[in-house]
Amino acid sequence: MSEPFSKRSTEPAFNIAPVVLMLVSLMFAIHAAQMFMFSEAVNVSVLIYGAFFPAAYQVETGAPVWLLLTSPMTYAFLHGSWAHVGVNCLWLVVFGAPLALRLGSARFLAFFAVTAIAAAGLHFVFYPESMGPLIGASGAVSGFTAAAARFGFSTNGTSHTGFVGAPLTLVQTFQNRTSLSFILIWFALNFLPALVSFSGDSIAWQAHIGGFLSGLFLLPIFDRR
Repeated sequence: MSEPFSKRSTEPAFNIAPVVLMLVSLMFAIHAAQMFMFSEAVNVSVLIYGAFFPAAYQVETGAPVWLLLTSPMTYAFLHGSWAHVGVNCLWLVVFGAPLALRLGSARFLAFFAVTAIAAAGLHFVFYPESMGPLIGASGAVSGFTAAAARFGFSTNGTSHTGFVGAPLTLVQTFQNRTSLSFILIWFALNFLPALVSFSGDSIAWQAHIGGFLSGLFLLPIFDRR
């Protein structure tokens, strides 16, 4: 017997968790404010206090402690162009929505913070004295893509509960053809030297890898038991 129309119609085609919509809206709002509301001086201040500068962690810079603690996360909310923020938010919705439904808002935000910090951390390892700003959510989003691989990209489209089943072990992840193919393609794309960012500078591929590896290894800590 087919389902009653009234029951079928109550299930949305897309079920994006409110926490994902909040992050996407915040990123677009910040970029819109930078483009249309803030003066050049204010935008410089936003970059100084919001972006991640590896060189700020050198003792002689005398950077305030609060800035050293916040910048490894706030940089993820700043972007260099509309294309930059648009692509990151698109990937955030694609991979973050099912993960948020699985983890819940609090765990999802914690996972976002950890992957963002890990992305900035690996970038710092490669460029500890760099004065160039690191911005963009792609490092954190890379952690979401890795989490999707740990679930074998398995979702339940009817109940809209996000990723289903227990996460694959690392061995199972690399034995799963879909997950392994995705991981290999992802790393190949991030290692291509010809890739450039939307602002014209080289992509911070180390940050992407830092976020990806943290998501791959740390997902079970945040998953609901």
